Amino acid sequence: MTLDYCELSSDSLKEIAGLSTLGNLKTLKLQGNRIGATKFAELAASGVLRNLTELDLTCNDIEDITSITYIASLENLTKLDPQENGMGDAGVAILAASEALKTLTTLNLALNDLSAKGAKAIAKSTTFINLKILLLGSNGIGDEGVAALADSPVLGNLTTIDLVANNISHLGAQSLADSLTLTSLTILHLGANKIGSIGAKALAESTTLINLALLGLSNNGIGNKGLIYLAVSTALKNLKILWLRSNYIDNDGLKDLANKMTLNLTFLDLGNNYISDEGREAVKDFLLKTNVRTY
Repeated sequence: MTLDYCELSSDSLKEIAGLSTLGNLKTLKLQGNRIGATKFAELAASGVLRNLTELDLTCNDIEDITSITYIASLENLTKLDPQENGMGDAGVAILAASEALKTLTTLNLALNDLSAKGAKAIAKSTTFINLKILLLGSNGIGDEGVAALADSPVLGNLTTIDLVANNISHLGAQSLADSLTLTSLTILHLGANKIGSIGAKALAESTTLINLALLGLSNNGIGNKGLIYLAVSTALKNLKILWLRSNYIDNDGLKDLANKMTLNLTFLDLGNNYISDEGREAVKDFLLKTNVRTY
C-alpha cells in the first residue's frame, strides 16, 4: 500500500488501521506524511505493521525512542526505509541492538543526523549480518565512521553502500580500499565528499573492490591525476559505470584519458568539469567509440 504525501490525519490513520483487509499487509509506504510520535503510536497499536516485510517511513519526524523501539521489534522486515527522520545515533543504536531485525537486507538511514558513533553501532551489530544494501547518504560519519564500517566483521554481505556527502577524505577512501570484508560490493557511492586524487588512487589500487560495477565519485576534487589513476586501474576490471562529474577535470585530463584508458566502461560521466569544445574536438575519435558524457 502506498500513501505517500497524503497529509494523513489521526482519524485517517485510525480508519486505515481498522480495515480488516490489512491484517496481512506486506508493504507500506508512508513517505512525507509528518506522522510524528503520536500518530505513529496509534498506527502501531492497531497491529497493522506487524506482518510487514517492507516499510517506508521517509520524512515523517519519527525520532522518539518509543517509535524507534517499536520499529525495531518488527521481525518480518526485509526492507526498512526511515530516511530523513532525525533518528540520530541513539535511534540507530536501538535498531542495531534489535534481535528482531535479522531478516533485513535493505536499510536506508540517509539524512538522519548520524555521526561516527552511529556508524560504529551499525558496524558492531550482529543484527545486520544479512544486509545487502546500506544507504547512509547525507549524514556526518566522516573517516572514523567509514573505518568502522570497513572493518566490520558483520557487513560482508553488502553489495551496495551509499556514503554520499559524509565528510569523507582520502583516509576514508583508503579504509574502504583496505577492507577485508567488503569484497562483495558491486555499487559504491562516494559523491560529494573530498577524497581527492589520493583517495582515487587508493580505490583504483584496491584488491578488495574488484567486484565493483558502479563507482560514484562526483564532486570529490580528484582532478586530472585522480582520473588517470582510475582510468588505468587493473584492479577495477569489472567496473562498468563511473561517475566523475564536477571534479576539476580539464582538456588535458580528457586528452590523457583518451591515450591511456584501459577500463572497459559502458558509461563514464565527466559532465560539469572544465572540458571545452576544443578539448572534445581534440579527442573526437575517442569520444565517438566510447560512451563518455562531457557536458
